[in-house]
Amino acid sequence: MFRYASCNEVLMMVMGSVCAVLHGSAQPLMLLVFGMLTDTFIEYDIELNELKDVRKVCVNNTIQWKNYTAFSGMNQSEWAIMNNKTIPCGILDIEYEMTNFALYYVGIGAAVFVLGYFQISLWVTSAARQIQLIRNLYFRQVMRMEIGWFDCTSVGELNTRMSDDINKINDAIADQVAIFLQRFTTFVCGFCIGFVKGWKLTLVIVAASPLIGVGAALMALLS
Repeated sequence: MFRYASCNEVLMMVMGSVCAVLHGSAQPLMLLVFGMLTDTFIEYDIELNELKDVRKVCVNNTIQWKNYTAFSGMNQSEWAIMNNKTIPCGILDIEYEMTNFALYYVGIGAAVFVLGYFQISLWVTSAARQIQLIRNLYFRQVMRMEIGWFDCTSVGELNTRMSDDINKINDAIADQVAIFLQRFTTFVCGFCIGFVKGWKLTLVIVAASPLIGVGAALMALLS
């Protein structure tokens, strides 16, 4: 399919493929950043709820009970068990953390914009050059045919081959390849991150994926 590609066009396709792979890995990365953001909110909320209790105080970046003697009916051993449940405090600067996450999203968004542009433009430009060469070669071969061949071949067939058939080749070697690489990378990276961060939940999702696929197929047929 790519037999008419020159060295420059092969290089363009390779660079476009690299951009497509990086673009495809950006969406799972954004979900990972969102999970980190959610964890930060939860930790900050836990810290605030713990410090609302007047009997607790933040000492050496750890939430501790003020004095076990203040609890009626609780002996020292029971208080020691409760006090061993350490919760960090005073470490998390929520404004600083949210600013960092916002910068992460801006950086990922800018990278996706640039990678998406080069991903499509490189593949489309490479395909356009190859299609131009194919058109020239086809026209050159037609012009070399004997006059009797034109008597047996209709003009409509020549136009169809010059337009429709070559356009089908263009659709096969242009941006569709880049989009396939992007989505395949998103699929693979998503499962890799899922198994690393939470393999149990990922296994549940994998078990339910056939049902999701059947539902998507039914929606595609009905639409």
